[in-house]
Amino acid sequence: MERAGTNRVASIGWKTLSPERIWRAKPMKSRIAGIGSLCCVLLAAFPVIAHAQNIVQNGNFKSLFADWSGLGAIINNPNAPNGVFGSGGDIYQDLFTSPGQQYSLTFSVAADLYFGPSLNLELSLNNQELTSFSTPPYTYNNQINRSDQMRWEQHSYSFTASSNITRLEFIDLNTYDFGLAAVSVVPVPEPKFISMACVILGLGFMRRMRSSTISTR
Repeated sequence: MERAGTNRVASIGWKTLSPERIWRAKPMKSRIAGIGSLCCVLLAAFPVIAHAQNIVQNGNFKSLFADWSGLGAIINNPNAPNGVFGSGGDIYQDLFTSPGQQYSLTFSVAADLYFGPSLNLELSLNNQELTSFSTPPYTYNNQINRSDQMRWEQHSYSFTASSNITRLEFIDLNTYDFGLAAVSVVPVPEPKFISMACVILGLGFMRRMRSSTISTR
């Protein structure tokens, strides 16, 4: 690099930059890289933001029977997700949803082995079956607490709401009751919204960077 005070210039494409301008332009690459890093942080933050927008009320059953219908019992057990679960044969809650919005649903279930070795569960939305599945069979041991024998498993699905109210329902098809825990329904951000947020963030960062460069001249 030439010392300050020389008349030599460097040509970049059709522009010519003085040594002082070249020196000021060098940090540009690192700043652009910083914008990319900020966008990555923003993208990574969306799952966290979405998690805070769980539209299920009392999804962790910490408030006992509140907001749910069909619950027969609330049981505290260290093996259950969050240490507590609801028990029943047909458990449901009406959710406030936006038509056309996609949502991500996550929950944990377990069969009560006292009533059967396996659970056949139907998951429905507004009385329409979304899916059904069976848990693996296990043998009940009458020498061990029932709740301690429950084998918890997590399930995740996605759906698109068709109305302002969506009934989320879990139906036991083959036993008396089952365990339900950690129910979460969160809206899924649209890709175009994420891209727009990155653009706005980048433009704001570039404007501040340009103002900072001008002020140092």
